[in-house]
Amino acid sequence: MQHPSGRRRELRGQNEDNEEFLPTGETSIDSYPNWLKFHIGINRYELYSRHNPAIEALLQDLVSQKITSVAMKSGGTQLKLIMTFQNYGQALFKPMKQTREQETPPDFFYFSDYERHNAEIAAFHLDRQVKRIRIERKVEYCEKFVHLASLALNSFSKRGKWNKGVVNDLRRQWSLGQRKALYPPLSMGRSLVSGRFFRILDFRRVPPVAGRLVNMTREIRDVTRDKKLWRTFFISPANNICFYGECSYYCSTEHALCGKPDQIEGSLAAFLPDLSLAKRKTWRNPWRRSYHKRKKAEWEVDPDYCEEVKQTPPYDSGTRILDIMDMTVFDFLMGNMDRHHYETFEKFGNETFIIHLDNGRGFGKYSHDELSILVPLNQCCRIRKSTYLRLQLLAKEEYKLSLLMKESLLKDKIAPILYQPHLEAMDRRLRIVLRAVGDCIEKDGYDNVVENDFNTDVNTVTTER
Repeated sequence: MQHPSGRRRELRGQNEDNEEFLPTGETSIDSYPNWLKFHIGINRYELYSRHNPAIEALLQDLVSQKITSVAMKSGGTQLKLIMTFQNYGQALFKPMKQTREQETPPDFFYFSDYERHNAEIAAFHLDRQVKRIRIERKVEYCEKFVHLASLALNSFSKRGKWNKGVVNDLRRQWSLGQRKALYPPLSMGRSLVSGRFFRILDFRRVPPVAGRLVNMTREIRDVTRDKKLWRTFFISPANNICFYGECSYYCSTEHALCGKPDQIEGSLAAFLPDLSLAKRKTWRNPWRRSYHKRKKAEWEVDPDYCEEVKQTPPYDSGTRILDIMDMTVFDFLMGNMDRHHYETFEKFGNETFIIHLDNGRGFGKYSHDELSILVPLNQCCRIRKSTYLRLQLLAKEEYKLSLLMKESLLKDKIAPILYQPHLEAMDRRLRIVLRAVGDCIEKDGYDNVVENDFNTDVNTVTTER
């Protein structure tokens, strides 16, 4: 993906004082497409900041931008498509292979499991924060405002979610009344519905992902120049459009992806910057599985394996071992056993975050908790204080993990994303994680287990990153 040469100074972090202005009055960065704003916002500590407006806009682009070309992604075991949009952004498309209710068959090995499009979407939401509705106090309201508020509340009580049109009208009327005093106040009371951000895991290490319903004929077959992909399209006996592409697993007529009749669900994950602009280093996960039907990995037979890891760069200094623990918790909550490698941005050296890529094998089983995923935490007995406090908060009834996830996932275009038992499994697994940390604290002491990553030298406590 080539960026315009005139914009490369921005990619190297040009500060706001030196921004060029266009004849329209916009700064040059304001005119960039949202995928490029996302790329520019990547830093040593996160893929995007908590309140970066470009992320929501990028999610909208992923589901609405016109697809101009499609090609198969090389490598990997299962079919993935690279989609290019009209604004030159690109995304990785993973098509739907299983329904929401299906579990991974019990006889499947983790390395032959399906990659699920909804797991990619859910992983992104688990990794970020959700905007929740709340009611604020101590403002005046008028007669029309009361009427609109009652409509909004009635809508919520019947459907379990807010009617966006009513709530937006509510906001407009209140704003108008405040500015022009059109309506006489009746009394003091509760104000209009507003939003408040609640963090889920708040790592912000998963690239933005959104679900999309794709027309297989118009948006894949008719725009691809990949002849190998084009040749695999056919019409099924049920008169549905199908294709299967080329890959190691499940790319055959028997495992074809079929539309209804030509519509197919999938996840679209925004591309990271091109490797020519931002090189990434690939690391072998120390707790990588054997990927063999009979052999076990060293960590599975050596209970002191973590001590060996902690003496090996980059795990012998800095925050990398804590990053591995974050990733372990993340994967356990999803049930993802397929974390064989991970990546970091080369420019930032070893003092940077792990990118949580390729989460499609999560959320395969809701009736089983794979405790072996937690082995790194059990062996090392280390966790960030910020992560530990977040997990404790998500275990409380008012901030329940499953409820926050369900609320966040409702925003996706192909919601519902997760089957309810998967959400309930996350609450169960969260309790298991907290018990594991509790056992470590009881054995080694709080200060030896919980790493204080907060900077207390300032008035507002912030994460030291």
